[in-house]
Amino acid sequence: IIEGVGDTVRDYYFYEAPLKKGAADFLGKLSKKDIPMAVATSSEREHIEAAFKRLNVNQYFQKIFTCSQVGAGKSRPDIYFAAGRYLGTEPRETYVFEDVLHAIETADNAGFKTVGIYDRFSESKQEEIRKHSDIYLEDLTDFQTFWEYASR
Repeated sequence: IIEGVGDTVRDYYFYEAPLKKGAADFLGKLSKKDIPMAVATSSEREHIEAAFKRLNVNQYFQKIFTCSQVGAGKSRPDIYFAAGRYLGTEPRETYVFEDVLHAIETADNAGFKTVGIYDRFSESKQEEIRKHSDIYLEDLTDFQTFWEYASR
């Protein structure tokens, strides 16, 4: 059963997982502004690498950090600190984009700037996600709102 579930998850990332609406354009705009980016994920590295290659966004990220690599899930800030150290940024100058409540709470409580992103799987938690977000975006088509906030 466990192997079957693992195969299903793997296949989803390798062949089906879409980007969030507006993500490719958003990443391209950040890249054009020379904003360094890293990934902090609870997913398997192999899955993320395959999905990013298929979706043609792997070039935007300097490094991928996984929870298994840092030895802690997103209920602890270790993965965000690791990514920030790699990027050479302090938490107060590092934006963490999240769509899950416990992860955005963790980043917020650790002093990171937070960008809450709507996700249908976290629908019932959207108000709480907003409370822990410096910026909240319904999707990633609204680069201007993010950039105006980040440029202050």
